[in-house]
Amino acid sequence: MTNRNKRLGDEYERDVQDYFQANGWPGARRSLGAGRRDDMGDIGGVTEWCLQAKRWGQLSFPAWLKDVERQRQNADERFGAVIAKRRQKGVSESYVVMTLETFVGAQNAIQRLREQVLEEQTMRVIENETNDEQEQSKARHPSSRGGVAGIERFIACLFGEEEAPRSKNDRGGRLANNDDDHPNNGTNHNDSD
Repeated sequence: MTNRNKRLGDEYERDVQDYFQANGWPGARRSLGAGRRDDMGDIGGVTEWCLQAKRWGQLSFPAWLKDVERQRQNADERFGAVIAKRRQKGVSESYVVMTLETFVGAQNAIQRLREQVLEEQTMRVIENETNDEQEQSKARHPSSRGGVAGIERFIACLFGEEEAPRSKNDRGGRLANNDDDHPNNGTNHNDSD
C-alpha cells in the first residue's frame, strides 16, 4: 500500500470513528495494529461488534468478510461487519456488509432486548397497579399509561414502529374544544336578565 493509500485509509477510519461518536457511540475508537496476526478490526468500542473499515477503489467483499471474521474472533466480539467507503459519497452513505448469519444474529439480539424491555416495563406496571400511588405513577411514566397496552405502544414508539402518542388535549396542534367542558356550556350567564 502506498503512503497516499494508507493516508486515505487512515482518514476514512477516523471519519468512521467520528461518525459513530457523533451518533451515540462516544467510546468508538480506531484500533491500531492493522495487519498484525492478532488484528482486532479497525473500529473498537461499539458494543459486541468488530468493525473493519475499507476505502478501496474496487470492492472485495468475500476477502474482507473472511478478514473481519478472523478479527472478530481475535477481538472476542459477537458480530463482525465491514464498513466500505462508496465513491463520491460521505461516510454516512458507506456500505455495511455482513453475512446473513451475522444479520440474523444481530436481529435476534435486538428482539431479545426488546422482549426484555417489554417484560421489565410490564412488571413495573403490574407493581404500580397494585400500589395506591398508581395515578402518580401514570403521571411520571408515560409508558405506564394504559397498562400493558400502553407499554406495548411505548416500545413500538421506541423502535420507530408507530408515532408517539399525543396527549388527549392535542388535536393536531389545537386544544380540544368540548362544549360540555366549556364554562358557558351553551348557556348565557348574563346576570342582567
